[in-house]
Amino acid sequence: MSKTSMIYRNLERLRLSKKYEAKRKELKKLIKDPNLDWKEKMEAMNKLNDLPRKSIGIRYRRRCALTGRPRGVHREFGICRNKIRELAVLGYLPGVEQASW
Repeated sequence: MSKTSMIYRNLERLRLSKKYEAKRKELKKLIKDPNLDWKEKMEAMNKLNDLPRKSIGIRYRRRCALTGRPRGVHREFGICRNKIRELAVLGYLPGVEQASW
């Protein structure tokens, strides 16, 4: 189980990235617009730099919903590989079988 502070920090990053997503896209669109004057582009760049660092979507880390483990998280289930194996062996994941050849 990971530290709860890490889990809450990650949730805060997710919340901030959703909050500033539209504003960030709009500013990037202004920066890439070839018809704008360079002063307006610099203004947009400064506004983009003034946004919180934690509001960048790439800073969000996908974590296991059960344990908070940051690595080995399967996108389809949202849980880590260890818990997938445990739940599959117990039969709680429908359609998932242990491989045999």
